[in-house]
Amino acid sequence: MRARLATADPATNDDALVEHTAPARRRPRRRLWCALGAAAVLAVAVLAKAWVRGEVWLAYVLPTPAVWDRVHAGGATRHWREHNGTQAMLVAQINQRHPGYSSLLDLGCSRGLVLAQLAARQSQAAHFGADISPRMVRRARRRCPRCFVEVVDAATLALPDGWPDSYDVVLVSDVLYYIPFAGVPQMVASENRNVEASRPWFAAVSRLARREVVFSSHQNNPWVRAMLRAAGARQLSPGGAWALAGTAV
Repeated sequence: MRARLATADPATNDDALVEHTAPARRRPRRRLWCALGAAAVLAVAVLAKAWVRGEVWLAYVLPTPAVWDRVHAGGATRHWREHNGTQAMLVAQINQRHPGYSSLLDLGCSRGLVLAQLAARQSQAAHFGADISPRMVRRARRRCPRCFVEVVDAATLALPDGWPDSYDVVLVSDVLYYIPFAGVPQMVASENRNVEASRPWFAAVSRLARREVVFSSHQNNPWVRAMLRAAGARQLSPGGAWALAGTAV
């Protein structure tokens, strides 16, 4: 039996009105439940991914030395570079493009995997490693005793006293998406805003290199690609490293 809205004169054809309006009232409620269900599924997926990645998510918003030490201590970055081909690709690219370089700065060297391989292959050069995490700096020093490794925030590019003002080659690997350009985390800003805010940083890092700044693919992150293109960098191979001409004299 259909529910009636109210007792009315039969001449008004109230039955037809009730039959057509009742389903219409139910549709918004159904859409609301569907939206709530989709939001719940999305929330579960985000929480699951955050659980797997651990505190890496926090580093996108608050990339401090203490946070990065916690990230590395938790093991979330244990397999970085070893299993995604980044390490071998960067070593090969730099050795091929810059044989016989005299100095190299690895900006964001982590535990020194790439830095140690480059130092072993080009022993004539001085190798410098910089990372925001004191924990990773200690590990990089153990891995590459001949290298100079210190705590440096890549966002500021403030290098330690006594280090050179410029290097033949500067390497930047999987660092760009963590830098809060102009003090704003990239994940809360638009792509255009990040591109514009990153321009001074790219100009500054290019002044550290006499030959070239080499960037990893950064997992082909679309915002990073946009920033690299805007800075004048070019991709050396599809899905591979990028290069930006150095401007140091």
